Amino acid sequence: MTENSTPEAIDETPEALEEELLNVDEYEIPVVEDDSDDRFPCFIAGSTLIVRLDDPGELRLPLKLSYNQIQDLKSRTQSDADELDQLLVLLEIIGDEEMVETLKGIDMADAIAVSLLFFRAWKQRTQVSLGKLRRSPRR
Repeated sequence: MTENSTPEAIDETPEALEEELLNVDEYEIPVVEDDSDDRFPCFIAGSTLIVRLDDPGELRLPLKLSYNQIQDLKSRTQSDADELDQLLVLLEIIGDEEMVETLKGIDMADAIAVSLLFFRAWKQRTQVSLGKLRRSPRR
């Protein structure tokens, strides 16, 4: 019979761990891109887009917008406003301050994804795209 050898002792002192943590520049962090829509499960129910996030949970965004609300959105946003800025202004116009604060408080990547999903759903429902509110010069 062979004797079981004792494993080598591993130095797990705080100094050794601290040294490893401080030397992070030599490690490359892998990035996995996930473009699938199932990252943020969403669906349209009537005139509402429902997006499910882990935190804060289910978000309900109204897709029914009036002409006046769209015009107000155009007048209150800069020409280079992105979708998240547009959605925040639109929610302020509608009067949904709670949703504005929710979107401002969640992870930025999640907030951007929600805004992109909103405008995609709005386009799907109306067959019209707002896109960026770039104004062409008047003639």
